[in-house]
Amino acid sequence: MNKFEELEKIKSLKDKGSITEQEFEIEKQKILNSDNSSSTTKTTEGIYTASLILGIFSFIFAIVPILGLILSIIGLVISIKSRKKLKINNEKKGTVTAGFILSIVGLIISILSIILILLGISVAILNGENGTLTKVEQASELSRIQEEKETSKIEVGTNYNYNDDYTIAFIRFNTETDFIMEIGYVHSEKFTKTGTYSVNQDTIKLTVNYDSEYIGYSELEEQFKPYTEEIIILEDEKLQYTTQYGATLIFEKGTSNSFENITDTSTTNFSDETQSTESNNNSNPTSNTYSRSSNNNDNNNYENKTVNFKIHKVCLIKKYMEICEQKGINQQLEQFRFSFKANDKVIANETIPKSKIEQMIKESVTNQYALQNNEIISPLIISIFLENNSCLNTINATYTGNGIFDIKLYINDVIIVDCSCDFYNGFDTRNIKSNDVTMVEPIYNRYSDSYEIWAYGHGPTG
Repeated sequence: MNKFEELEKIKSLKDKGSITEQEFEIEKQKILNSDNSSSTTKTTEGIYTASLILGIFSFIFAIVPILGLILSIIGLVISIKSRKKLKINNEKKGTVTAGFILSIVGLIISILSIILILLGISVAILNGENGTLTKVEQASELSRIQEEKETSKIEVGTNYNYNDDYTIAFIRFNTETDFIMEIGYVHSEKFTKTGTYSVNQDTIKLTVNYDSEYIGYSELEEQFKPYTEEIIILEDEKLQYTTQYGATLIFEKGTSNSFENITDTSTTNFSDETQSTESNNNSNPTSNTYSRSSNNNDNNNYENKTVNFKIHKVCLIKKYMEICEQKGINQQLEQFRFSFKANDKVIANETIPKSKIEQMIKESVTNQYALQNNEIISPLIISIFLENNSCLNTINATYTGNGIFDIKLYINDVIIVDCSCDFYNGFDTRNIKSNDVTMVEPIYNRYSDSYEIWAYGHGPTG
């Protein structure tokens, strides 16, 4: 029977007088509210069930911190609301209470899990930081001790010097981290290097941040990059250094002085030596010292001398170009006429075409950028060539005759060498003195027993 039939039935009873008006209204309301009550009951039962299910899930997923925490909170909220409704309706709370308890347990486990995880992470981070700091501190301390031990093998602030007939050099370790090195060639160029260094056992590693050999030539300056070299620590406080051209220099510990002092000292010693020998000659004409005061008549008592000369071509061409520029002389670069004279008599003569010199340079120089952007016969290209090469060939000349004579070398009629020689009163192979300090002075080579006429340090031995 549906709702309308029931309403018709009670209305009929009222019309017959079986029920009063008041009873009719009561029954009417019961019929009208019967569906809502059923729906409300079903909804309430669903909430109770959800409270229990959420409680179970919050307990199961409690070990998953975030998920367990969320489920527990939702389960508690629903359980609390359900318990209030049950209390109002005086119904049993068994299902809801079970869900409530499970949600509380799940919430507690979730919170504890989160706390434990956070504590674990914190401890791990702290332990990690403490361990790293300890290792860094230990490594730093060991490094400091090692550096002090290694650095003690050299003396900071003291010059280590090298000198021979051709080369004057020194290296000084200014502080515990930086150095300066100067290498100069007699009557030629001088180069300065600066940078930092470190000592490892018996090896000093130099990091060259500045090299004056690259200064003045824009192409070389642009290509320059810091590079490393090594020095070997020997016994007796000596240092062994090998140049980039293969020459080995043994530096010995000396007094602390400056770059200018070393340069001036070498120059002063040379000058003083000459002055001393000249003074000795004035007081004793027969003394075995350097002399230019002897006259040719006195030399008839001496036997003739034979002297060999080796004239280096390429480096002297560079010197020729520089002298022309200094004196305002027009350079002739199509060919190079070498004329070597002793007492105004030609003892060697050779003309070299420009093409031959260019070919020689092109075959050796690997810096294509420099070759393409500069004249082949130029101070820059010749300097690059001389960095790694000797002049490859020389003009050889021999003089035999009176031991006191003058020599002159011309290139394209421009004088490059103007010296006076005395091979009767020489001093330690320094038998030749230049009449013009701006020009080239021959240097004796004991290995070839000849006088090398060259300008600028060059070749694989520097």
